[in-house]
Amino acid sequence: MDPRSSDLAAETPARDRDLTTFHTARAVAGATDSLAWIIERFQPILRAHAADCLGQRLGRQLDPEDLVQETWAITLPRLAELEPRDGRLTPVLARFLSTVMVRLANRLLQKHLLRRAEHRNRPLDAERSVCARLAEPTRGLLTRLLHSERDAALRGLLGELPSEERQLLLLRAFEQRPTREVAAILGLAPGAVDTRYSRLRARLREQLQGTIFDEL
Repeated sequence: MDPRSSDLAAETPARDRDLTTFHTARAVAGATDSLAWIIERFQPILRAHAADCLGQRLGRQLDPEDLVQETWAITLPRLAELEPRDGRLTPVLARFLSTVMVRLANRLLQKHLLRRAEHRNRPLDAERSVCARLAEPTRGLLTRLLHSERDAALRGLLGELPSEERQLLLLRAFEQRPTREVAAILGLAPGAVDTRYSRLRARLREQLQGTIFDEL
């Protein structure tokens, strides 16, 4: 563990500081509590995105949680490479996670895994190799948090969102796509996208306090 972690552990984030930025710095320095914070903070929306990426057909062949775990396995070792945007890492990490997941999902589609029944109950190839490079405590932490009751509750609330709101949330908050691009995808006026997203974000912040929606 980096010796800086003991100093970081004594820190408390400034009131106006982006919490993801604070905990990412501590996680990079070796603080496992901050690593757990990052995973728990982002994984409900990451899990929702995984289900959308796999779709109904591929989702029957593969467990979305495998895609979530592989995305984390690729992302966590690269946390130190992320550069804040306007002093904040929350949108940067969200976009990075989304990009990794979409690329992995596309790879699965290209390999036509849905046609290969033998892969239904096997972990993803890249997940096996990448996860093997993670330290054992990190692998255990990831597995535990992916199956926590809190995660299940948050995923349940996100799963209850109407289709259009869910798509708006993933495109705008998680993929960090610009308003005009989201408007073109959803067939809405840019102003309507901003208004609906603002209302949705406010509602989720009220319903899901202490989650990633506090920072998005």
